[in-house]
Amino acid sequence: MPRIASGSVGGPKRHPDRNTATPINVRTGRAGRPIPVGFQPRNIVFTPDSRAGYVANQGSGTVTPINVATNTAGKPIKIGGFDPVVLAITPDGRTVYVGGSGSVTPINVATNKPGKPITIGGGVFDLAVTPDGTTVYAVTGGNVAEWTSAADRLATGELVRAAGMIRLFRDPCSC
Repeated sequence: MPRIASGSVGGPKRHPDRNTATPINVRTGRAGRPIPVGFQPRNIVFTPDSRAGYVANQGSGTVTPINVATNTAGKPIKIGGFDPVVLAITPDGRTVYVGGSGSVTPINVATNKPGKPITIGGGVFDLAVTPDGTTVYAVTGGNVAEWTSAADRLATGELVRAAGMIRLFRDPCSC
């Protein structure tokens, strides 16, 4: 049976018009059976151990976990208050961060439960976690919001106010 594999070449494909994620066997280049996910899937990430994938479903306000061994979808995780678009996962695989309209929500991978949303303002276009897992960056219309994931900050989902919104690069859309 083909397995979902991460990576840009031969990796999973998402189908916003069909509301599925399709596993592709990277050795054979063959597509497997499409996996039903939520409405308007936009992004997919995998745990470092490749056991689970997470799909951001913009139209349904959910994130769908996928069991990679069986290529089956789990119960959708409701992300309150915004449309999930982008995802990032910590290097230890314990937390998935979900970004959308004005906030970022952590999901505990062990329980698949969402944490308290982190309000940052503006639409989130991309997320990245530093390799040491201590900081998450959210790109918001040419700005980057930064917060640390140290235990005291991660537990509350508190945005580090000292970092605030910093201009990192010119927004290519405002040429």
